[in-house]
Amino acid sequence: MGLGRLDTRLGTDPQKWSAGHPWLVHVLRVVQFAFSTLPVTVLTVIVAISLWSRGHRRAAYWAVAVMATGTLTTELLKVVLHRARPVWPTPIERVSGYSFPSGHSSAAAAGAGIAIVLATMLV
Repeated sequence: MGLGRLDTRLGTDPQKWSAGHPWLVHVLRVVQFAFSTLPVTVLTVIVAISLWSRGHRRAAYWAVAVMATGTLTTELLKVVLHRARPVWPTPIERVSGYSFPSGHSSAAAAGAGIAIVLATMLV
């Protein structure tokens, strides 16, 4: 079984259930936006400026580098892997671009890594 068919097989029931619960669709759209490029970039800049202003210049550079590297790596892998998005019988919305690796998951993982390192370093 190919990955596309596995995605469809495992995701069809949760997708149908989500489509039937408008409150959940709203919550998931908020999460989708929160981990999209613009908010993540703004948060990274805020963190970097905050670190810089407190004299943690290397940490500021590092936080920006981690987020930039994560984003660039994710986009490069999408182009290399060409993994199509699953097609749902009743789509909530249509999204263009490749599905893997997930930019939202990559941003969340990079942000969590930054938070853990900074908390260990500064707390």
